[in-house]
Amino acid sequence: MRIVIHILRKDLRSHWWGIALFVASTACWAWQQVHPHAWVRHNPGDLPIILSLSACIVLTVSVIHGEVLVGDRQFWLTRPYRWWRLMAAKIAFLAIFLHLPVCVAQLYLLASAGLSITLSCIPGLLYLQLVFLCVWTLPAAVLAAITESISECVVAVTALIFFAILVPWLPWADLPVTLPGARMAGTLIGCAILVPALAFALLGQYAFRRTWRMRLVVAGVVLAIPAIVAASSGQLVRSIAYPLQSGRPPLRVEIVDNSLDDRPVSTPDDEFGSRTRVIVPVAFSSVAMDNYVMIEGSLFVLRRPDGWHWESTWSVERIHITNSGREADLSFAIPTDLANQLPRKRVTAQAELAVALYKLGSPQRIETGPTRFNVPHVGVCRWGEERPGTDSNKELICTSPFRMPQLLIVRIESGQVTCPSEPGEPVLPAGHNATDIRRDKALGPADFEPNPVRRFKADFGVWSPTIPSATYPGADRNSSFCRGTPIVVRTGSLAGRMRITADLGTLAIESRSQSHDSGTGK
Repeated sequence: MRIVIHILRKDLRSHWWGIALFVASTACWAWQQVHPHAWVRHNPGDLPIILSLSACIVLTVSVIHGEVLVGDRQFWLTRPYRWWRLMAAKIAFLAIFLHLPVCVAQLYLLASAGLSITLSCIPGLLYLQLVFLCVWTLPAAVLAAITESISECVVAVTALIFFAILVPWLPWADLPVTLPGARMAGTLIGCAILVPALAFALLGQYAFRRTWRMRLVVAGVVLAIPAIVAASSGQLVRSIAYPLQSGRPPLRVEIVDNSLDDRPVSTPDDEFGSRTRVIVPVAFSSVAMDNYVMIEGSLFVLRRPDGWHWESTWSVERIHITNSGREADLSFAIPTDLANQLPRKRVTAQAELAVALYKLGSPQRIETGPTRFNVPHVGVCRWGEERPGTDSNKELICTSPFRMPQLLIVRIESGQVTCPSEPGEPVLPAGHNATDIRRDKALGPADFEPNPVRRFKADFGVWSPTIPSATYPGADRNSSFCRGTPIVVRTGSLAGRMRITADLGTLAIESRSQSHDSGTGK
């Protein structure tokens, strides 16, 4: 322990300038986050966080190079140092002089946002420190451990930059689309592989100083990144993220009545006419009362009685479905020569859907009269500040610590709106509602952001059912809410993702151009 403290004190004397730079830049970043309009005359944007991260990397490399691990002529080998003591001293330095200032800055941001700092903040703070470790501190420490000097380190960073420039030139467009759940699964798989590999390289270099072997490990980590990204769009990761549902599906899917106005239609999908997009109107129903379903992807399989079948690629969807059901359009692209044959053939369709299932909590009615009020399981909401040219009583800003709920549904009723009638518009009729739906895709107890404060402004869109505008014929009135308008809040948690299949029956496709010709009498 005395050796660890001795090394720590020595590093503190040698690198006080780096510590001061990092602490100052981190403090500037935190101040900028709290006072974005009073920073400097010309707002530098991301400059403070860039300076802070740059100082973090430089300080980490300098501290590791204080007892360089590459070669066999280092002075520390002649001292009573044990590799694990040396490594413990370096870890303590990074924890105290890098991670602790960041943690203090995050606590300052939470307090400045008016959020309570309690024991429930510990998981979020620890998670953010873990992210900071995996993304910045650990890679910088590994890079320093396998290089002998600053010049070698600069060469390695330059090579990484060139590699990052070349990666976007790979044929990513030829890969299937990556569904949201598969992207998250790929991220988890990548973290489970890459972070232990980097930790092994750092530990192995300190314990054995096999530089070239550890460099090969690091090179493997770098090359594995695009491979993992590519695998996220593959069938294996997609099957892991969306296992095939075996029991009763959470919703029922059927084609809307095949009348002339509602039947599936086909339109050109590219400028060369080689592909055609078929738009299929579908009705969703049978969602449980406390369930919420999000359609994240769709795939179609077409079959004929003679044994012919064709399968589309996956398409990314964003369709929200509640217990009241919904009608929406699904679509798929098909080669034009096949699409031209579909209206003359008896074709049945099967849809495979990638869905995310959420369990909803009890609805909470919140009175919005006070300037600032708490929303359970969400955070703190307040009405906007008085600024020239704005009506602060119509701007609701909510703040959550670390992350928003996985699903947040905020609803207002037209009969309870406290806003005065708009010029030229009649009083809002009762029986209409507007909803603001938000999802948080964070994998852990906090978002992947250094700032632990999440903010959003409520935006409800148009009324449902729609209310025609008297001032602008043909347009619908946007929803309105003001201070004092009660809101109903429901939060939900992700229960799981799955793939479900639905037989849609015969697909009677109407060409949009044919439909237009028949309607004009041509």
